[in-house]
Amino acid sequence: GIILNDDFNILKSIPSIFEKDYCTVVYLGNEVIGLECEDTSEKLYGIALDIGTTTVVASLIDINKQCEIDCESDINPQKEYGLDVLSRIHYSKSNKEGLENLNRSIIDCINNLILELCKNNKINKDEIYEVAIAANTTMMHTLLKVSPNSIGKSPYSPVFTSGKSIKALDLGIEISMFGRVYL
Repeated sequence: GIILNDDFNILKSIPSIFEKDYCTVVYLGNEVIGLECEDTSEKLYGIALDIGTTTVVASLIDINKQCEIDCESDINPQKEYGLDVLSRIHYSKSNKEGLENLNRSIIDCINNLILELCKNNKINKDEIYEVAIAANTTMMHTLLKVSPNSIGKSPYSPVFTSGKSIKALDLGIEISMFGRVYL
């Protein structure tokens, strides 16, 4: 695939585009964000993810058919750092690598669930273009590696409360190079 806002990679990839019979244009809304050098339109998947304090559940969605294909779950690995959100906030605040550990553990869990869903359903993770995540405020903060410390003390104010659309690559979530994560 080619990310279109990267001029150097476009230049290097042009010869391979012309060698193929088909190209698939990848859109984000009305914006063209990439090209794939084959017809990938039939392989369009997403992940619906619920990050709970104790359990993480991932559902594989066939976007073309608009249906759930499979589901996997795992214990939230952040439990190693505290059984509840206040314990995890305290861990993040009182340990130099606390926030990094919380973030890395949940990203690794998400990637493992995606890998398991792909393996079980014989699809490639590059065919997953969207991940929609629901979680409580503390889980969202640690997922984005944003300090949750302000949530754990009066007036209990989060750093952000609105929805987010982030490149999966920026979060370390291993799906299509064009993939987006919606919070």
